[in-house]
Amino acid sequence: MPTFTLGDDRLSIQAGSYSDQITISQIARNWDALSHYPERHAAAALHDLNARLTAFAAHLDELQAMGGSLDVEAEAEQFTRRHIEVTRAWWQAESRCMSSFIVGPANFPTRRNEKRQATAHKRMGEIGAHVAAARKAVERRAFPHGRPDGPVRGSNPDAADLLRQKIEERESRQAAMKMANKAIHKNRQESEETMAQAVAEATGWSLQVARAVIAPNAFAKRGFEAFELSNNNAEIRRLRSRLDGIEAKQQEPGRDTEEDTAAGPVRVVENVEADRIQLKFDGKPEEAVRRTLKGLGFRWSPSH
Repeated sequence: MPTFTLGDDRLSIQAGSYSDQITISQIARNWDALSHYPERHAAAALHDLNARLTAFAAHLDELQAMGGSLDVEAEAEQFTRRHIEVTRAWWQAESRCMSSFIVGPANFPTRRNEKRQATAHKRMGEIGAHVAAARKAVERRAFPHGRPDGPVRGSNPDAADLLRQKIEERESRQAAMKMANKAIHKNRQESEETMAQAVAEATGWSLQVARAVIAPNAFAKRGFEAFELSNNNAEIRRLRSRLDGIEAKQQEPGRDTEEDTAAGPVRVVENVEADRIQLKFDGKPEEAVRRTLKGLGFRWSPSH
């Protein structure tokens, strides 16, 4: 497992075969022309870097605990190597910036400094962009068909079964909500504890959940309101419609044809298993062709 140890004067990094030590004294010079206290900036920079590395490692652990297929060590090493490169690029860009309060106002290169500050700001943005892109990429590798707590994708071979499970859960909740409301209405003259007990017996929920259900809302109403029942019903209908569409699509045979186009011969594949239409070229198409296809919703896939 990767380890990141933040001490008083340094950050020690170990991720797979990659190891590094970054000390405050090594990087403090990047803020010499920006602050009277460059060491404070350096300490804050190491603290933020450690937080980002630790958060990504925790994200890897979370994905693995959810059942994702991941080589945590390799993923942590790849992210750490690249993220430190991106972070050092920002620090280096900062080192080229100046403050007139530090270097003095005489002959201060205002326009040149503004350009350098813009570059530093861009490099800082690349740090957040790298974290976001890396998280998205690692989730895609861990769960090629989507996270188990996310929406069901049509490309998932188990999509139909997952949708049936979601429908059953929704239908079960719909029935339980109705039973809870019926129990509340039947015991409306009784004490709250008696009412909660009746709800628990009718639905099979715990007494703690039943007490929360019977608690009056801001309008002094108990139980589930009509909109909650109708919203749940609407979601059941949506899931059933989605299931019908997926089952119908699975019954259709995939088609594979070749078309003559201005860009040359192109195979048009209706890939039912992957739930997508694929256009396959003999080689990488021209930039103009890729740009046109991208505008129509297609994405270039180097691996295919």
